[in-house]
Amino acid sequence: MKVITSPSQIGITSKSRIVGIFPHPDDEAFSSAGFLYEASRLGADVRLITMTSGEASTLRYGLKKSRALNVARERELFCAAKTMKVRDVVLGHFPDGKLKENGVKIKRFLEKFIFEKKPNFIITLEPHGIYGHPDHIALTKAIDEIYKSLWQKKNGFKLIYATVGEKFKASLGARALARIKVNPTKPNVELKLSKKDISVKIKTLRCHKTQFKFDAEFLKKWNTSKLIESEWFKI
Repeated sequence: MKVITSPSQIGITSKSRIVGIFPHPDDEAFSSAGFLYEASRLGADVRLITMTSGEASTLRYGLKKSRALNVARERELFCAAKTMKVRDVVLGHFPDGKLKENGVKIKRFLEKFIFEKKPNFIITLEPHGIYGHPDHIALTKAIDEIYKSLWQKKNGFKLIYATVGEKFKASLGARALARIKVNPTKPNVELKLSKKDISVKIKTLRCHKTQFKFDAEFLKKWNTSKLIESEWFKI
């Protein structure tokens, strides 16, 4: 596995056009905040597409019952994007929990964006969705199909899967969502985060305050999984 300290070591430059495509607000923070921030620092054109507003989440830390979760999570997403220095955020507004049922519409939506913006790199979650979330799997399947189609026409982008290291262990709640036997893709790149990157990643996670509870248990889990100090990818 190649260990890097900057996306420049895998070909990201100031001329790169990068799109992170994720199912829900907070998926970008969990998997790729350090990478997206460092790519932005290099001067790359970094954009973010989030397919849903995350309204089906069972988590709503600190949010009053009278407040709409989708509105809160959209605000959290824009906070995260600003923290990572992402240039633009596009919300798909597809129904949370039903990306598989909307597979054809999702492909059309993404194809239109890709043909317009012509990204060099697309980052998304690996095919098993890290812990088997059906939305994660459905989105990656759609992106894989677009990727294969474009490469057949010799007009493609480089696809980067965000994955996890060997220390990662999904929570019981996350594993309960899986409908398949989960085996996350093994990474071939580990991005070691600098102190500044770690600070940015923590701030990005804190933007998603309805989803992450920063208590001792949370910090212990993330330190054990090495999720704060590294990010893993399969190119």
